[in-house]
Amino acid sequence: MKPPNRWDVTGFPVFALSWFGDPDDGTSIVACSGGGGSAKTGVKNYISVTINADPEARQISTGTNLGTKLHIYKSQQTQKLWLLAGVALEKSDMGGEIHRYSLPDCNLDCFMKLETPVSALAVNPMTDLIAVGCENGTVAAFALSDDGFGEQLYTCQKHTEEICCLTFTVRGSKLLSSAKDGTCLVWDDKDGSLLSEVTCEIPAEDPALNKNNNKNKRKPRAKGNVIVRGCAFGDLEGNIFYSVASYRMGSSYLYRWFADRNNPSQYQLHDRVACTQSPVSAMSLSQDGGLLVMGTTESSVTLWGTAEWRPLKVFREVHGFLPTCAAARPFPVALQGEEDGVQVHARTGSGDGTIACMTLQKSAPGAIPKGSSGGYAFMLLLHRLLVAMILGCIFSPVLKEAHTRCRASETTATCLLQEGFYIPSSRLTLESKPY
Repeated sequence: MKPPNRWDVTGFPVFALSWFGDPDDGTSIVACSGGGGSAKTGVKNYISVTINADPEARQISTGTNLGTKLHIYKSQQTQKLWLLAGVALEKSDMGGEIHRYSLPDCNLDCFMKLETPVSALAVNPMTDLIAVGCENGTVAAFALSDDGFGEQLYTCQKHTEEICCLTFTVRGSKLLSSAKDGTCLVWDDKDGSLLSEVTCEIPAEDPALNKNNNKNKRKPRAKGNVIVRGCAFGDLEGNIFYSVASYRMGSSYLYRWFADRNNPSQYQLHDRVACTQSPVSAMSLSQDGGLLVMGTTESSVTLWGTAEWRPLKVFREVHGFLPTCAAARPFPVALQGEEDGVQVHARTGSGDGTIACMTLQKSAPGAIPKGSSGGYAFMLLLHRLLVAMILGCIFSPVLKEAHTRCRASETTATCLLQEGFYIPSSRLTLESKPY
């Protein structure tokens, strides 16, 4: 990547990322988690929290447990900021935990133990309900308040593989889930009843998959299950949602689903397009629904415009390893910490210990892009015109007076030079004081 894009070094492998932005005051909070896991690698497990681009990030130690999912939210009741962390325990058969930390002080407020490791987290817009996706395909909903976690309200059991993503509608009462079983399910978040089920089918003739199978005349590899890595509602009411799916190799496909006009709880496939040439490993949608961020197993990152329905920018070889998590810019408004004028539109984390910060801007404000000779020539012309105007203002009174004196002179040009610009040596005299 080239400037103004950059990498932020975390010092540990990154497995989860969350980016909160407040459109009212411009507060920007970026949290990431990861580490060396339970192995004795010497790399400890941390949650790192950066507020308004403060270079001194706050660190929370998770001991021998690894933070795998993060979610930052603001309480609608008290306006407090909270950080939720899904934590994988040292041994997989021990289940998982959800920790909640208060922000900005990063103190542990409460925690909840689960029988199954956590693979997805989401909080509804009213911040009184938390949905937890588990590795066994279960979606569980719990009451949530500033006092802590409440009772379990219901369990959604339809997926047969690990949950990859969860998201709520801003308005209404829909909960969307995607999993490694190739399906997306829409639930009623009031009681957990199933509203709709769609299957993300991959075309039989996948050019990228056929290319990999034919390379060096290898035998075709098993495709395995279709993995729906991410999903997101594209509007406030949940009439549109997006999903991205692939096999474990080959192209990834982006799907656009529209709600049926006669039956809004049912969805029909509107469009399917190959968005990347390799499987997507991480996906995120901006909260205004305009920008999709997709990281692939080939370490490329695609910024996809949902209105344009095409890639706006593709970054190649962003990380040393595949992106494990992604976060799109929350809102298209100015955020604190961006006083240099560079707006970061996407962040991706990776096992190489970095967070890539990418922008759609070609250069920082005030910088002259490399190779933009036409723009440079135009700026140079404006500069010369400005200098000429300043000099004209300075010499205008002098020339006007010189012209008045030289009207009667036969050699007008010589007179103007002598009166306005220089004095010949023959006219130089030294007056002596009368004493």
